[in-house]
Amino acid sequence: MQAFAHGMRGDLDEARQAGASGLEIATNLGRRFSVAAIEEELAELELRFGNLLEAEAGFRRSYEILEELGDEGHRSTTAAQFARVLSISGRDGEAERYAEEARSVAAEDDLASQVLGRSAQARVLAARGDLDEAERLAREAVEMFADAEAPNEQGDIWMDLAHVLRLAGKPVEARAAALEALALFERKGNRPSTGSTRAFIEVLDTA
Repeated sequence: MQAFAHGMRGDLDEARQAGASGLEIATNLGRRFSVAAIEEELAELELRFGNLLEAEAGFRRSYEILEELGDEGHRSTTAAQFARVLSISGRDGEAERYAEEARSVAAEDDLASQVLGRSAQARVLAARGDLDEAERLAREAVEMFADAEAPNEQGDIWMDLAHVLRLAGKPVEARAAALEALALFERKGNRPSTGSTRAFIEVLDTA
């Protein structure tokens, strides 16, 4: 939790140090689930700072541990997050596999997995040029999570929609979606995601 707080304030070095301490304790105690949870948290922070290789490695380690433990509930959510970073990295074939797994393994009422899985699939479809279906899935994800109290995740989903809309040649709608994300990130006090979202909007405004 200290790592998360440091990361939200924009201090990645402090976040990494706190996370490393947590990983050491959990490893020494043999708490494999805690190790997976910390790896996932640190991977999310790396992604928010734009460090795709580090994020991918962390999500992969978390996923593999949860798979070993047979924890399908948490594994499906990690699979969805892993799919998202793979898609952002341009690894759409692998991303699609994990996005589909997230939705098929998760229970129908596992909102996090079902929503993040749809959002990741939307990015994959958009990259392949299937823009109508991509937009449909991205909007469905936003709608499904509308009543959640999870500003970071909601912001991510709005940004996935913004990404799809920009690829679809809809800059005005893309900007509106990004502004929704920005408000959520600012409310959370998420400095790295606030910065990257503002940069996305600036690119749209100068295009």
